[in-house]
Amino acid sequence: SGPPPQRVPLQCPHLGVRPAAALGDGPEAPGGDGDDGRGAGHDHLLRPHLGVQAGEAVGARAAAAKRMVAMGVQPNVITYNALISTCERAGRLDQALEVFDWLLEAGLRPDVITYSALISACEKVGSWETAMDLFQEMTANGLQPDDITYNALISACDKGMQPARAQETFDLMATNGVKHDIISYCSLISAYASVGDAESAKRVLGELRTTDLRPVVAVYHEVIRACERDGLYLDAMQCVEDIKEEGLAMTPFTYGLLISVCRKAQQPIMVAELEAELKALTSGDLGGEEAG
Repeated sequence: SGPPPQRVPLQCPHLGVRPAAALGDGPEAPGGDGDDGRGAGHDHLLRPHLGVQAGEAVGARAAAAKRMVAMGVQPNVITYNALISTCERAGRLDQALEVFDWLLEAGLRPDVITYSALISACEKVGSWETAMDLFQEMTANGLQPDDITYNALISACDKGMQPARAQETFDLMATNGVKHDIISYCSLISAYASVGDAESAKRVLGELRTTDLRPVVAVYHEVIRACERDGLYLDAMQCVEDIKEEGLAMTPFTYGLLISVCRKAQQPIMVAELEAELKALTSGDLGGEEAG
């Protein structure tokens, strides 16, 4: 019921301009072998461009949708959402957008899960412009984004090195009554770290520490990373005190970040001390994965 979803032409640096699909004008079945109205069939999208496993997973889901249609069972929104999520996990934004078109051409209405999965697919490839377009389209169609949607959009802005957009999204999240979680804060701090804005990263950390959320070590990693560009080793070392105060564990990854900052700041004595601590930590332990 209600008016059909409004479409916005999506700008994607990897794909160019994706034309809006006309509701009801496309083929009756998703994944049909014929032309889809834009000069190409769907089958070419099922090739495993990013590895056999990823391609096979997407292809298997698409084949299942075809079999449903052949059996006279029309796929529903849940079916399409599952396929979009598979494309998202495979890092295939182009395929996810194509499946989105199939959903619309079938006359179905996308839901919050649909858009969240699409925005997450944008995040995987750093296509923040497309993520923003999808978010605007979603809200224009009367859907209310949830924390998963907002966090995916903040992360997409981070990957696209757009900290101002990430901050706007973070603020809009609160304005619309959606509670920030630790992922929201970590993604925003990461957005500032990606451009070396240590002051903003520290500000967001300070805001986090006034909430009832408990920082995880990955949050401090992002703040330390933000300090690297300008060699702000004292600020980075303050994170060590904060980590200990929070009762969190220093990891080899933590030490690697600290050493990088101190090298940038030309602090050889501190580098040597940190390397000695790292050696003691990893003695007999071939770990080294980031914890958090």
